[in-house]
Amino acid sequence: MNTEITSDQKRQAGTRIIEERAAAIAKSHDIEITSCVWEFGQDLGSTYAHRLDVFSGESAVRLYFSELEVVGQDNANRMERVGFRLSRAIAQLVSKPHDPTYSLI
Repeated sequence: MNTEITSDQKRQAGTRIIEERAAAIAKSHDIEITSCVWEFGQDLGSTYAHRLDVFSGESAVRLYFSELEVVGQDNANRMERVGFRLSRAIAQLVSKPHDPTYSLI
């Protein structure tokens, strides 16, 4: 029996962890993520190898991840950077009322 973990299994586990982190960050901002859609690239050496689209209602943000960021869940510095990027992206989903351009006197 082969117990070696394949790249695809690492990628699946990594995407699940990233999605869970995104959901936790969104929840802390009272945002509900309706879906996460991954598109896996073929050039695994690229900084933009994999794309994640995060949807909340009618809003969406797009993030790009390298292969190492997706499969490298054991590297604390890399995961800290991923978490920071997720936080910045999720913050863009927060709806803020616009200030009025004029007021009545």
